[in-house]
Amino acid sequence: MSKIVPIKDKQGEGYFFYCPGCEMNHLVPVAYTNEHTHRKGKPKPTWRFNGDLDKPTFIPSYIIEWDGAEPPQRCHCIIRDGELIFLVDSTHKLSGSRVKMQDNQ
Repeated sequence: MSKIVPIKDKQGEGYFFYCPGCEMNHLVPVAYTNEHTHRKGKPKPTWRFNGDLDKPTFIPSYIIEWDGAEPPQRCHCIIRDGELIFLVDSTHKLSGSRVKMQDNQ
């Protein structure tokens, strides 16, 4: 089993990984089709990937925020060699910790 799951659709390509801090999957986009490259007039972010499904590394750090949540929620991590390094600005229980990635289905 791999730590990430590739996905490709009409919007582009990316990888899902399970986040034990948020207890859900997150999507890391690596490419967009031309028609989906911008959001609010700005380019959508993409990450570079080392190509290893078992020990993935994505650059730069990954951040996702839920502004509509009360209080606002944030997951911010470095994904390096199959580990999640949660930065201290994450708002979940694993903030400031380092964990190995779990197999994803």
